[in-house]
Amino acid sequence: MKKTIKLIAISAVLFTSCAKDIEMCVDGNFAPEKPGTYTYTWCGANADRIQWVIPSNILWSTSDGFPEGESITLELTQEGPSFFTVSAENKRMDASMQYEIKVGTYGARVELNDCSNSPLVNGNGGENFRAYLYLSITDLQNDLRNNNFNNCLDSITLESSNYYNFDIHDQPSLTGEFKGDYANGDYLVYVQEFEKPSSSFYSRNNLISLLVYGASYATIIIQNGDYDDRVGIVVNPNSESNSNKFIKNLVSKSYLLTDVMINGSSQGVSTCNADDIITFNIDGTWIYDVGSDNCMGNQTTSQGTFYGFSACTNDVTSSTLNLTADSGSMAGLGTNYYLTYYSNTKIQLSYYFNGSNIVQEFTIQ
Repeated sequence: MKKTIKLIAISAVLFTSCAKDIEMCVDGNFAPEKPGTYTYTWCGANADRIQWVIPSNILWSTSDGFPEGESITLELTQEGPSFFTVSAENKRMDASMQYEIKVGTYGARVELNDCSNSPLVNGNGGENFRAYLYLSITDLQNDLRNNNFNNCLDSITLESSNYYNFDIHDQPSLTGEFKGDYANGDYLVYVQEFEKPSSSFYSRNNLISLLVYGASYATIIIQNGDYDDRVGIVVNPNSESNSNKFIKNLVSKSYLLTDVMINGSSQGVSTCNADDIITFNIDGTWIYDVGSDNCMGNQTTSQGTFYGFSACTNDVTSSTLNLTADSGSMAGLGTNYYLTYYSNTKIQLSYYFNGSNIVQEFTIQ
């Protein structure tokens, strides 16, 4: 789409002269659909000298080999915004104006952040990430439970780019853009590193940041055709295998009660508790289901919230999570509950009751 953009000069130094005010104007395609080579031409008035200021990441050429003159040709190599500045002067004033070229269609941008919510730069050690677009956190939760992406609306591979956070940077980060024909609204983004089945490496993702910051930090707005939005996805701070397995298993699996210890001594599991299952969700809630045998009505299903992760914890297997019981039998005990990692297949829930230290051990299902 070719446009002629006329703008009033943003800065000016006045000198005593009969020269007229500079009128800024540049003609060219400021919204090309694809990367390529495009020419931009001065169409302003009352300027004796025109100079083009081009960022180092954009290749340029002019008829005389210098960024000065009536026109400039730019090689735009990637989708997204690019910027250049035109300076003009006459005997009376200087003026300059920055212009934006939007290459490609409007889209919803995904960018990777580190645990402090700053851009994750420098290629991330050759790691590859894919972003998945969801309508809700419930759809993502269901896919995690079923170990598939059936509820995912779309997915993209993130690629190295110097454009992120709506600006051009010296160091690249991994970014991508959703451009499908989606209904306008808010969407959740889940990011996961490519699996590497030939090694013990386990994929990084943004599950910890979902638990720490909430779904709002992974939400992107889509308004097709007239709006660009971005979301900075905070990924797990390390690639430690057990740590990433633990957090993904915790919110995608169920755990069956398999042992009870009182003051360090194993008591086994009573018959009426043998079907007790605890599950954890990525919205920070948990549920302890007592199953079909509720011990003659003495136990009821409990629910609550859990917390204790830090977005910058290098190894979450060393974390102790706090559980708050809001309803059910566990709420009635009036005590504090703590969850710890025991192994890749087991977790332990501990609390004090009637002067005894009770540890319930659960095995992944």
